[in-house]
Amino acid sequence: MSLRLKLILALMLTGLASVALVGGTAYLQLQRKFESLPARHASEHFRGRVAAYIERYGTLSGPGFQAFMQQRPGRGEEPPPPREGAEDRPPPPPREGGEGSG
Repeated sequence: MSLRLKLILALMLTGLASVALVGGTAYLQLQRKFESLPARHASEHFRGRVAAYIERYGTLSGPGFQAFMQQRPGRGEEPPPPREGAEDRPPPPPREGGEGSG
């Protein structure tokens, strides 16, 4: 086998190996990102629903928290109304330090 043929084969194999390595790495990273997407979406949805509940009732210990979280409102739908007697409860006290403190 001539030296020219050996160099051509060595360069071709090196190029193919590097392409395979980069392709495999990119594939694995893409798979990880797509696997974490549903978890991230669920987390964002949960935080949004908790924020909506707190905005409506002012506390997490308000009426029907579990039912509120299980309901999936569509566009423009309101969350379920509070249980009877819940509106008689006074609002929670304001937090110390205002909103800007941390």
